[in-house]
Amino acid sequence: MLGASLYSAIIKPNIAISMREAQIILRDMLVCLKFLKSAGVIHCDIKPENILYRLDQSKGIKLIDFGSATFANDVDYDYLQTRPYRAPEIILGCYFDFAVDMWSLGCVMYEIVTNKVLFNYKTVQENMAKAMSLTGFTGLEQLASLSKKGRKSFVLGNALKVGEGNEFSVVIPKQECDISVDLKERNCDPHLIDFIKRCLVFDPAARLKVEDALNHEFARKNI
Repeated sequence: MLGASLYSAIIKPNIAISMREAQIILRDMLVCLKFLKSAGVIHCDIKPENILYRLDQSKGIKLIDFGSATFANDVDYDYLQTRPYRAPEIILGCYFDFAVDMWSLGCVMYEIVTNKVLFNYKTVQENMAKAMSLTGFTGLEQLASLSKKGRKSFVLGNALKVGEGNEFSVVIPKQECDISVDLKERNCDPHLIDFIKRCLVFDPAARLKVEDALNHEFARKNI
């Protein structure tokens, strides 16, 4: 039997969680993602609503809703992941792999600590611009060249256009955006801040992998 989701139990009532509870959630999620990877499955819709506590919360959480899940050898989809948790490579329509779930996990961990949605804009372009400002990524044109959808839809050099045809506005990423500020305000463990940042690396090839994540200091330390 399962209980409330992370959204219902933590985010909606604006509950401040302890670092120990954050660690338990993170560990359970990493064990789940490692198992899914061993089976060749990408969940593709990790978000607080899809992570449920067991009825006895001390026994951890479960990941649900595999309606968007796909096998790693069958990734020819344009629309996956809920918008605030959508990885850049999904937005651009590029080839993707297990790294998209790690991006979403980073977003979720930020959200349950701060009770704020990290990418809360109305358009994917605005969310992409914020992702670029978080990481200092400047190779958007090169990345978009791998995607017919991304290059033609909204990439304009290293800026992003919102709209169609001649009716569009340009979104230019800010020079710097540091998620540490909000996390530190919630007395977030520095190792968890590092973990989240490594999940939110723009380039999926350089993003934290689940095997390495299990050995990250925050996942291993005694709290």
